[in-house]
Amino acid sequence: MRPEQSGYRGPATIDIFYDELRFTIKPLYEYELSGLVVAKTDYTLFADNDVAAVVPVDLCIVWGTNLERGIHNHPSTDFWQRMRWCYWQSEVPIDATEIANNHLVVNDERIRDALTDLSLGDQVRLRGQLIELWAHTPAGEQRKAYASSTSRDDTRGGACEVIYVREAELLRRGNPISYWTHRIGLWSLGLWSCTWLVLRLVRRG
Repeated sequence: MRPEQSGYRGPATIDIFYDELRFTIKPLYEYELSGLVVAKTDYTLFADNDVAAVVPVDLCIVWGTNLERGIHNHPSTDFWQRMRWCYWQSEVPIDATEIANNHLVVNDERIRDALTDLSLGDQVRLRGQLIELWAHTPAGEQRKAYASSTSRDDTRGGACEVIYVREAELLRRGNPISYWTHRIGLWSLGLWSCTWLVLRLVRRG
């Protein structure tokens, strides 16, 4: 199913806070996306900047003929993310208008947990708004942190969707082995980080 985008009727701006950080959301359109997760980056353990506090997860999602043809299962196909971009390579054609890298803005711990729990191969439905996200400095200045694409047909810089997620629904769990491998990897990374921090504190003492 192609993502659904419709007119937004609501507050012109929405302020959200994380610890002492303030952000302003400027909704552009209502948005709903259903598809399959082919790449995921979780910034909850290692944030790349302050904005990651409210943009904790990036999901690269395919839908439509890309999903129907099973391009994600082809041996030559590979998806990966780096520096908030999604990349892919494959020997089979991939429709670039039926894949999107999504920066997910969250202001609800339940939704945050649901998104961080997702794994590759999961099918998911996201509902919310396409937005601009503005970050405020302690001095009262503001800067535009992200601005969403509002077209599914763009494919280059600025083509990512920035979604203020109001609902996140797992439609179908992907490969259970991949899911638990991913979860164990996160737990191991968290344990290693805690151990490293404790050792540094002990050495300083």
